[in-house]
Amino acid sequence: MASRVHPLLVAFLVVLLVGTCQARPAPGKAASSSSSGVVDGITAIYNFGDSISDTGNYLREGAAAGAMMEHTVAPPYGAAIGGATGRCSDGYLMIDYLAKDLGLPLLNPYLDKGADFTHGVNFAVTGATALDAAALARIGVAAPHTNSSLSVQLHRPPRCATSWRARW
Repeated sequence: MASRVHPLLVAFLVVLLVGTCQARPAPGKAASSSSSGVVDGITAIYNFGDSISDTGNYLREGAAAGAMMEHTVAPPYGAAIGGATGRCSDGYLMIDYLAKDLGLPLLNPYLDKGADFTHGVNFAVTGATALDAAALARIGVAAPHTNSSLSVQLHRPPRCATSWRARW
């Protein structure tokens, strides 16, 4: 009798494999940067995801979400980067390292009112899922802590319309 590999294990291994890959310039080509620090003409990042790249959206989503994540605004969270921001980390996230490597400022969460989205924006929310709450309910999965599924995140760019449209 053949054993079945659990789908979550497969998903974890795929994320682990992809997450540890690093972008490098093609052989014989050096990454170019201008005086502004922008690498290879990349001037903005638009990020979608979950806690692995949430820079504070879950905390700002509302009372229930804020109550669950209020510990992320106090030490030790953010200790390594000068203060807590709502990140699920005491330091930088992968998206922060990517922004720094590209010579861009750290991404602001899209719910940060008055934030500068000139160099991109972060739509990621802790607890976000690929499927929305209704799709999860149909297959018997309990409702997630947030309804910021990938499809919801993909409909958010108009909220940051000024900087978003200026790029396209």
